[in-house]
Amino acid sequence: MRRFVSYGPINNKLHYYAPRKELIGRAYNHLMGENPSEGGHYITVWAPRQTGKTWVMQEVVEKIKQTGKFEVGIISMERAKEEKEEKEVLEVLIEKLQIAFNRSFPGIEKIKEAAGLFTKQYFQKPVILILDEFDALEEVLINRFASIFRDIFVSRTNEREKTSREKTYLLHGLALVGVRSVLGIENPKGSPFNVQRSVHIPNLTFAEVDGMFKWYEKESGQKVEEAVVRELYEENRGQPGLTCWFGELLTETYNHDTNKPITMYNFEEAYGAATHILPNNNILNIISKVNKPPYDETVIELFETSDKIEFKFNNKVINYLYMNGVIDEEKVGINEYYVKFSCPFIQKCLFDYFSNQIFSHLGQLIHPLDAMKDAIDEKSLHIPNIIKRYQAYLKKKRVAPATQKGPAGHLEGFLNKTVPLLNPSSKIQCPFNGNCSAGEGETFNSDTANNKIGEQRKSLSFCNLLKGINKNVSYEAIYHFNLYRYLYDLLKKRGVEVIPHFPTGNGKVDLILKYREKIYALELKSFKDMYTFEKGIDQAAEYGRQMGLKEIVFLVFVELKEEEVKELEQEIEKPGIKVIVIPVGIL
Repeated sequence: MRRFVSYGPINNKLHYYAPRKELIGRAYNHLMGENPSEGGHYITVWAPRQTGKTWVMQEVVEKIKQTGKFEVGIISMERAKEEKEEKEVLEVLIEKLQIAFNRSFPGIEKIKEAAGLFTKQYFQKPVILILDEFDALEEVLINRFASIFRDIFVSRTNEREKTSREKTYLLHGLALVGVRSVLGIENPKGSPFNVQRSVHIPNLTFAEVDGMFKWYEKESGQKVEEAVVRELYEENRGQPGLTCWFGELLTETYNHDTNKPITMYNFEEAYGAATHILPNNNILNIISKVNKPPYDETVIELFETSDKIEFKFNNKVINYLYMNGVIDEEKVGINEYYVKFSCPFIQKCLFDYFSNQIFSHLGQLIHPLDAMKDAIDEKSLHIPNIIKRYQAYLKKKRVAPATQKGPAGHLEGFLNKTVPLLNPSSKIQCPFNGNCSAGEGETFNSDTANNKIGEQRKSLSFCNLLKGINKNVSYEAIYHFNLYRYLYDLLKKRGVEVIPHFPTGNGKVDLILKYREKIYALELKSFKDMYTFEKGIDQAAEYGRQMGLKEIVFLVFVELKEEEVKELEQEIEKPGIKVIVIPVGIL
């Protein structure tokens, strides 16, 4: 029987897969050309990691082979990614070409000599070549290869009177496969490869995901509840690697009884393990990509609820996050595009990661003698009384010294007081390239370090965090991280599950609390003005009704002192639901 598999290209004989015939046909037609006797196209094939690029192109290769009219090969350049010199990269290329086409090629030392490899001296038929992992190469080498491929293409188009197999160069079609669609984007002279066509590998549709599970049901005889497939799709938005990973977890790891249907219980168990204990290469790769400036600042900014970020493909940070599968575009008007996270599961993983990195140690959460009897009992939670403790916690933390005014200053002092101190005798190398009080490469004593970085030196730099706060882009998200970590640490040992929920994919954050088979919801916002505040109350009511709740907490962070926000505190009866409004002053 077949299996779901998420690592490496799919094996059509062993694994479940979506046929993707239209996508394969489109790439095939590009490489063959409108009139194959004259020549094909040179294209780029791009998508983030684990989206099935290699498998799609393998299918294209097999389809081309069936024509019998072309010599076709697919090779990976990943092994050359550590090489800096042309000669070493070309050695990899020649070795791979010899394997793919089963013949000898001469060694070359300059990329400009590569054109001679695609002549009648080495080939008898027109050639179609797929270079996988092409963007693993150094940018300067990518541009040199792109220039020579463009030169070959132009030479072939100039020989209009000749058929494809009669032209000087026999490179009929070319596909450069990677995560980037615009080669030479970092070249100040612009891309030399302006003859390219681009094929984007999209995520799976719901029909494709549902089709794989229907296939599993037919082969295994085990039913998969429709709600499971729907929830899996909503969480991963059809991202192929994550979809097949969850398919593996559901049908194997957490499939405790194959004689019973796979239900939402199985999904929730698998989802909990996926977010807490199971490593996934796709998620680990994404974290490694965003865990450095300026990408960390932008991701944190995405968790804000006040303003959306405009999607612009020519913005290098946006482009980088998009190409690496972190974000996607959200179209809200004919010419209006905004950034959103690529899927809720990735958004949750990043929310967990940054909240843990920024607030790895919160200190004492409540008074040691506080039994919390007015906040939690054997049957239920009282959210307002839990939030009162959070407000007291914030007030206690604000006594830490700060160098700035306003919310940034309070947050600076809060973080300085929260993180563990370093050993007084320690000396630390500045990890922020001179973006703090020490110069680049300098060391400074632990007293300075304690006020600057604490545990943040491991990943998200405190210097950059405060820089983001100074731009008024990050403090809102930081408080959301902090509230989540506070509730999670405070309530977990008391049997309460605290789950961040992201219904829109951009800044909107809700916290779902599960306790004794009851669900409680907190919608988080930052106060902007009275109009958006009142509109937010209506939105919270609608969200609560959609969840089937009788009440929902609308928690709003306000740039005022605690005593000044009391007038916003209220309980409002809306049709079918009560909205409990709790303002939290952050000055």
